[in-house]
Order: sequence, then structure tokens, then C-alpha cells
Amino acid sequence: MMMIDGSRLSSWWINKPLIFLLTGVLSCGAYAGTSPFAETVIINGKVITADSDDPDEVSIKEAIAIQGDKIMAVGSNAEIRKLVAGWTEVINAKGNSVIPGLIDTHNHIYETSTGFSWVISAIPELLVIRLRGESSKQLADTLEQAIAARVRQITRGKWVRIRLAPADLAVKAFGTRITRASLDRYAPNHPVFVSTRGGSVLNTHAIKAIEKYYGNELPEAYWMRGREIGWSGEYTDFSRCIAIDLIGGQDAATFDKYIQGYFEVMQANAQIGVTTHKSHLQCEGGFSASSHLDRNDLMPIRMAWGHRWMQPFNDRI
Repeated sequence: MMMIDGSRLSSWWINKPLIFLLTGVLSCGAYAGTSPFAETVIINGKVITADSDDPDEVSIKEAIAIQGDKIMAVGSNAEIRKLVAGWTEVINAKGNSVIPGLIDTHNHIYETSTGFSWVISAIPELLVIRLRGESSKQLADTLEQAIAARVRQITRGKWVRIRLAPADLAVKAFGTRITRASLDRYAPNHPVFVSTRGGSVLNTHAIKAIEKYYGNELPEAYWMRGREIGWSGEYTDFSRCIAIDLIGGQDAATFDKYIQGYFEVMQANAQIGVTTHKSHLQCEGGFSASSHLDRNDLMPIRMAWGHRWMQPFNDRI
């Protein structure tokens, strides 16, 4: 009769699971290892590496290899082809430039999109008429003619927006030749906003439209010589928020057109290499449009914002 050493049997079964466990760990480790091959390779390009702060010292390579969200290597076509597997996507740049993604650290795409020609074609009321003169008097006279021409083109109640240059001559005309009362005479049935770098003048319809939309009276601090003159030292937020909130957001159909234009301008930025932009959203429409696109995963480029003013034109800002 064969005798079995129980202590040795117990020891064998105790140690065996450890061997199996270690084998499993090593096996899993092998499967989790990084592949030596690239997922995507771009060849026959001019890869601008941005490897120096001196533009004259930046090296230009032929090809680049990418794995996940990391650049594996840059080099010659021959060097990078060594990283190609059967499943690697190979893109032929055909001599075109390849650059790192650009980050625009400050812009106003939500606002500047309203000035692109195809957006104005969709929402004609966004048009800004730009005038230049050789004297304050000439600017004021030309302004009167431009407003008269514009009101003949648009229906009652539509906005007239005009930008004057140079700024020093325009500001001299504000509060004297160009006032709330003069704009009321030129366009008694339309809101009118005239601006330059350094100030703006609004007529009665414009002031009422802004105060109605935002639900508060424009504070005295906005006016250079009182609201009866209509001359304000503010010109950026008025311009932005009139375009986006009062014009772009006047109804659901128009707001959809504004969102479409905003989206397309971001797409245009993506096509020239911008991957991320940072902005502040000072108008309700800009915030709402950005949130809508983000919620629906439609942002063509990443966005970060610093501050947002949901209720502009009040004395708490």
C-alpha cells in the first residue's frame, strides 16, 4: 500500500495557485503593453515641429507617427514607415504642411461670427454700415445720408447700425452733431446705434429696445451727458449684445440662424488648425448658443471661458 505524505500534498496545492496567479499577472501585463506601432502615420508632409522658440531654428520633418493622443515620433518617411503595421492609418500629406494644433487664447467668435458675409446673408439686420470722413462735419453729414438710405431698404422697426472712423473725429461729433435727437429725426421708426472706438450714440427706439430686453433702465453711469443726449462712452458691449441678443435672438428662427453661423465660423477656425479657443460670453445669446452646441456635442473646437455676464447694462457690473 502506497503512503502519501499529506504535508507535501498540502504544500503542493498551496504553492500551485501562486504559480497560476503569477502566470496570469504576467500574461495580463503582456496584453496591456504599449504597441510599438502607430495608429496613424502622416507621410510626405512638411511637419513643422515647433521644437524651437526661434522660428529660424524650427526643424521641418517629412513624417509623423501618432498613437492615441500622443505623438510617437517625427522623422523621415523611411524612419516613420518602420512604425506602420497592417492596421495603421497612413495619410499622404502630398507635400502640405502639418502643424501642431493651435490654441487661440482670447477671441470673441460668438460675436465676430455675426460679421461674416454668409451670416449677414442669413440675418440681413446684422449688417454694420462703415463710414469714414475727413472731418466731424463730413462724418455727421454722411451719417445722415447713410441712415436715410438704409431705412428705405428695411422694414419698420429693424435695426440700423453704423460704425464711424476715424475715432477721434467721430467722438468730437458725438453729443453735438450726432445725438439721440438727430438720430430720431433721421430714423423715427427704427432703433439706431452709431459707434466708434471710444463711444456710441443711441436713439430713442434703441434705448427702449435695450431696456425692454434686459428689464432694467440703463444707469446714468453709461451716459456722458445724460440719457437725453444718448451719448455713451460704452461701445463694445452695446455692439455685441445688440447683435446677438436683440437681433440674433429676436425669435427662434433667427436664433437658429445665429447658432448655425456661430458653428460654421468655429468650423472655419478648425480648418486652419485651431483646436481650442478661449473667450468670455458677455451676452445671453452667446452663452445659450455655446451651451446648446456643447450639450449636443457639436462644438467643432474646444472652448474655455473666463467670465460671463448674463445681465449686461446694469450698475452692478
